[in-house]
Amino acid sequence: MVDLPKEVIRGAQQGDAQAFERILTCYEDLLSGVIARYFNREADQEEALAEVYLALVKSLPRFAFRAKFSTWLYSLAQRTCFRMLREQRKHQRLPHHKATSDLIDPYGEPASISADEQWAERLQAALGQLNGDYRTVIRLRLEERRSVEETAQVMGKSYTAVTTLLYRALKTLRSYLEEDEEKGG
Repeated sequence: MVDLPKEVIRGAQQGDAQAFERILTCYEDLLSGVIARYFNREADQEEALAEVYLALVKSLPRFAFRAKFSTWLYSLAQRTCFRMLREQRKHQRLPHHKATSDLIDPYGEPASISADEQWAERLQAALGQLNGDYRTVIRLRLEERRSVEETAQVMGKSYTAVTTLLYRALKTLRSYLEEDEEKGG
């Protein structure tokens, strides 16, 4: 992803509404993609996007150009989603799980499930069992194909910590999938 020129970001930091609008327009797909990974329901996605925009307004003046703006913004969006999920859990509201909802038609009838869809459902269920850091490192490194350096920056961890986390996350994921297979999943 190509970042906006620094002048646009600086303008937004100084209160230029047009510059801020350019940021929102340019990074709308990035933000929507991050949010869609955490929330399935459209209403939750809209609420999360509003929260991310609010966090951006509050945090933008502190952006110091030490990282790519897109990496910093991704991290901001991700932290906002994590915070929202924690708040949901506190209120006993569980997030809507994509893997299950995607397999049910609008009338509540189970859809026909192919072997690939079954595998995807098993994988999503196993990913859902991982702790937050394990899920995050797998998403960043394997799904989004970010470098170890970028992943470390987004997660606020060292290079070594990210490689160790990825190894442990994959090992744990494999064990969850093996357990599921033994149960007849």
